[in-house]
Parts: sequence; structure tokens; C-alpha cells
Amino acid sequence: MLGWRRCCRCAWPTPQLPSTCRPTSLQCYSPPWMLYALQLSVPAFLVPLYFDRLSGAEALGLDEPVYKQLATALLVYTKTSAPSCTIFQLVTTMRELMNCRTFRLHVQEPFFSQLKDGSKVIEGRCADGVYNSILPGDVLLFNDNLLVAVKRVNHYCSFSEMLEVEGMDHVLPCVTSMKEGVAVYRSFYPREKELSKGVLAIHVEHICEARQPLTIVQNILKVASSLVGED
Repeated sequence: MLGWRRCCRCAWPTPQLPSTCRPTSLQCYSPPWMLYALQLSVPAFLVPLYFDRLSGAEALGLDEPVYKQLATALLVYTKTSAPSCTIFQLVTTMRELMNCRTFRLHVQEPFFSQLKDGSKVIEGRCADGVYNSILPGDVLLFNDNLLVAVKRVNHYCSFSEMLEVEGMDHVLPCVTSMKEGVAVYRSFYPREKELSKGVLAIHVEHICEARQPLTIVQNILKVASSLVGED
């Protein structure tokens, strides 16, 4: 569920390559060009994920921040390896995700794990501030780790109404009673705010594992390392 009282909208610019760096065909992609493209793409994901703390490194089983591992692997790769379509495709995936309208949210356990395993498919929030801007087709980045797509957003007058209509199993899978469910939200929102602002039920669906930030970075590391190892 909640952890912050706010949501941060990620302002990710659409990168523009200099004309001298734009290849005309797939065969023209050189390691320096791909590294330049990656430099435009990676910070949007890695700054919140990996520069501030080691959560990304821990998730990938690394001993140091992921950005150091990534930079080292790509530096060695660009100096020793031939162009790789696989790395270019991974970079392209990152750039495509950058172009989605994305909101950063935080949820506490056990709700984050339930979002990851798919048992929780609805996120409830008070209809206030930036949450009112969330629309179907947007992307939510939970805990700087999990990307999900917004399917639809339903509006309700209260959390009790939302839980009754949407179903407790879809919103708070580990909660069994209406009273307990409302109490979960009450710890974050006073009743006055709930009644004055209303409530949102944000329906989400998983974005495939191959398009998750951690997976993309992990695959880049694997491919770059394997290519360097072949030389």
C-alpha cells in the first residue's frame, strides 16, 4: 500500500541523438554509438534506482552499485567487442520505457510483494494531487523497482465503498474484514480528507519481466560480459 504521502512524476526527456551519431542501418551501429544512446537512457532509471542506495546491487546480487558494474562492463565492451544487436535492442527497450508517462509510488510490505506476484491488482489512493493525473496507459514505478501499466482508474466516495465494489482480494489480499481494510487506509489518510477528496482504485497489470529496469540492466551486464569473454 502506501509509504509516502505523495507521488513523484518522472520527467524523462526524449533523447535526441546528434546527426553524426545516428546510424542509417542496423549494420552501422557501433559500440560508441550504442554507449552514447545508453548514456541518454540509463540515468533516467539508474539515478533513482541505484545511485542513492545499493538496493539495485542487492537485487542483482552484486557487491557494489549497479551503475559501476554497468559502466565497467560497457567500457570494456566498447573497447574490445564488435557491435551487438542485442545490446542495441536492450537500449531501445529502455528508451521506449522512457517515453511512457511514468509515476513513482511507494508501497509497504506485504503489499509490494503482492503487487510483484500479481495477487494485488488494484492500488487504492486518495484522489488528491498528482494521483488525479494518473490515466489508463500510464506506467507506475513502485519502490523504484517494479513497473506496472495502468489499465483503468475508478473513482469512489470512500475506501469502504471501493473495497466493497472492487473486492478485498484484489485490493488488500491479506486483509479479511472491511473494518481492517479501512483501518489500513486510515493510517495514511484522515477521514476528512477521504470524504472531501474521494478515492481512486487504480487497476494495474504487469509489464513483462524483460521490460523491467532491473532485468534490462542485468541483461546488458550479461551480454556485455559474455561478448568481452569471447574476445
